[in-house]
Amino acid sequence: MQFTTLLPPNIRTRIPNYSSNMNILIAGKVDTLKRWGVLTEPEKLGINVEFVSPSLLIPELEQSEYRVVTDFTALDVHLKKVPNTTATLAQEKARIARYPSDTF
Repeated sequence: MQFTTLLPPNIRTRIPNYSSNMNILIAGKVDTLKRWGVLTEPEKLGINVEFVSPSLLIPELEQSEYRVVTDFTALDVHLKKVPNTTATLAQEKARIARYPSDTF
C-alpha cells in the first residue's frame, strides 16, 4: 500500500455510540475473530499503526444477526490507486474453461 500524501492526518476516530448490549455484541464478535486468527494486535506482527479506522456492526438479513465491518473510507483518499484492468465476463469464462476439470 502506498500513500499519496506523506501521512494521513491524525484525526479522532469516530466511534459508534452503541448501547451496552451492542458494545458487548461487537466485543464478542471481535474476540471470535481474534480466536480464529483473523484479527490480531498489530504490535504482535511488528506493525507501526499510522491510521485507525472504526469497525461497525451491520445488520444481517436474519433478524438479530450482525456482522462486523471496518469503514476504510477516510483512508481511501490517501492511498495511491493501483492501475489495473478488470477482465470481461467472456475473458474470465475462457480462462476458467482452460483449467482441467479435476481442479474444481
